[in-house]
Amino acid sequence: MNSHVMTAPASVPVRKSSFVERYGAVFGREQGLMLRMAGLTAAEHSAQGSWITDDTGRRWLDFGSFGLHLLGHRHPAVVAALTRQVTSLGLSSRILANEPSLSAAERLVACVGRPGNGVLYGNSGSEVIEAALKLVRMQTGKRRIIALTHAYHGRTSGALAVSYGYRGHASLMHAEDVVFIDAGDLDAARKTLAEGDIAAVIAEPVQGEGGIRPVDLSFLGELAGLCREHDAFMIHDEIQSGLGRSGSLVCGAPADI
Repeated sequence: MNSHVMTAPASVPVRKSSFVERYGAVFGREQGLMLRMAGLTAAEHSAQGSWITDDTGRRWLDFGSFGLHLLGHRHPAVVAALTRQVTSLGLSSRILANEPSLSAAERLVACVGRPGNGVLYGNSGSEVIEAALKLVRMQTGKRRIIALTHAYHGRTSGALAVSYGYRGHASLMHAEDVVFIDAGDLDAARKTLAEGDIAAVIAEPVQGEGGIRPVDLSFLGELAGLCREHDAFMIHDEIQSGLGRSGSLVCGAPADI
């Protein structure tokens, strides 16, 4: 009688997906591929001051701070202020006004030092650019906007329409209402404004995504003068250059714009 010994096959270990694979699976294959090609395969875990620590324990010196961590990551004063606020009033219904938002707005107006200034809060740079574009069009009754080549103003439809050189630009809402001129080209600005249907000129004093290109403040000053002559607004996008990043609270302040 033959006896047969049955052996169970060895279990095959299940390979755990890497962080980058998981990232690409939910945020898009291209996003995961970009991380892999750049060698950024670890996940950020914590940050303090100018340093970021990833999930392997490696430390990274943060030169850019994403343009917004002006005091460094987890600055004690910022953490303390956030903790105080969250433990008393974390979110506002906006039905009632509140003192912290009023005090912050008063300080902003005082720091900028321009009479008659007001404050409109937004959740992002794109959102406030959208608000600015709506306001100037409503106020003037005009639709067209002058923007600068190499400009970037945000990822929402209206903000991207006034951003330069982005794929699919022509299909965006109001893209046909945007005229791009080169920084420094006053003749082009003068000619376009003279057509009489320009609601505003929008410009970054320092073009961030465009390659850290400072725009001549004297050009911006003359451009603001042309706007006044033609009943158009001047929109300064200081999302990346303001709040002290360029040496003063408002980068355009030296030109008295």
